[in-house]
Amino acid sequence: MVEASYYLAQPQQFSMHDFYFNFATNVPVIIASVDYRLALEHRLPAAYDGAVEALHWIKTSQDDCLRDYADLSNCFLLRDYVWLLRAMTFVHSLKIGGLILIQQLFGGSRRTSSELRLVNDPILGISVCDLMWDLSLPLGVDRDHEYRNPMAGGDSNVFDKVKALGWRVLVSGSDGDPLIDVRLS
Repeated sequence: MVEASYYLAQPQQFSMHDFYFNFATNVPVIIASVDYRLALEHRLPAAYDGAVEALHWIKTSQDDCLRDYADLSNCFLLRDYVWLLRAMTFVHSLKIGGLILIQQLFGGSRRTSSELRLVNDPILGISVCDLMWDLSLPLGVDRDHEYRNPMAGGDSNVFDKVKALGWRVLVSGSDGDPLIDVRLS
């Protein structure tokens, strides 16, 4: 069971929760945060399926705060481009206005320059990045799977759908991020 909660003005202990708190404090929004099922026990797409379950929970919730204050005709999805793949099913039940992509880890089988710079990095070496993906991607797939590489197989169909739906997309990265060119390539 996926648990979802909303943040109006209650700080949490993790950095993304601090971001949500600060955002919700300064912008009139309700933010739903999903407690994802994590790899290794739950490989992808478990986290993405959990996110879709959270959208269903939001849509059907009888929670007073959501019912009285949430504008379900103006929803934005935050964090992961794979939401695009899963959230398309909710286009008609929730009005999804766009996607906010923060620190995206795009890539594929071909190494990027930032991955090559990390070969001997003592904290985030290339072997650590490879291990993270090996432990989270479905068994038997390579790094060109759609969960890691949105252009897998040269197909940008999902982005064509986003454009056709009129969704707005914000991509944000940080020059302090060692994988910046992977995330924004």
